[in-house]
Amino acid sequence: EGLQLSSLDHINQWLIDLSANFGIGYFVPVLIFVCGLSYALSLFAFQYLQNDLSNWLATYFRQKAFKRLLTRDLVFIQKKSESQWMSILMNDVYSFQQKTVDFLIVCLREGAKIFAAFTILLLASPYLVLGLVCIVPPLVWVLNKLSRRIAFYTAYTQASLGKMSSFLFDFQKREQFIRAQGG
Repeated sequence: EGLQLSSLDHINQWLIDLSANFGIGYFVPVLIFVCGLSYALSLFAFQYLQNDLSNWLATYFRQKAFKRLLTRDLVFIQKKSESQWMSILMNDVYSFQQKTVDFLIVCLREGAKIFAAFTILLLASPYLVLGLVCIVPPLVWVLNKLSRRIAFYTAYTQASLGKMSSFLFDFQKREQFIRAQGG
């Protein structure tokens, strides 16, 4: 044995020896079943924890927002209409909650996939991993700039929708006042 075996060759040899001892007809179905069961259980736990986290974040942020709003003076509160405050309290909190949950999903699920892919690539070709490590940071920088631009347009759209709903709410109040006066 003058040849050095790589890690991947050791894993392949171990799998061949294991299948020879138990028989490939027994080993492969059991391995597929174990992988499928572990994937299903981890997916169930992830979805369950994600829903709990999402509900907790919504409750937490809304309580904080109402608490801060109710400690402000009346003049500050009356500077905006009721519909603008509802937009802030409901839509902004919901948007923040969704962004936070999406961030956690990316960190957990996609981070695990990236780690597994880099580990497999490291076993197969360390030079490929080195090349990816050099390419990925500039790509992340470009995507970050693009996401900030999209967030700016989203905020502008939400502000426009808040103004439009304020206008409609005020228009509805005026119409109700005119009808109450018999007009």
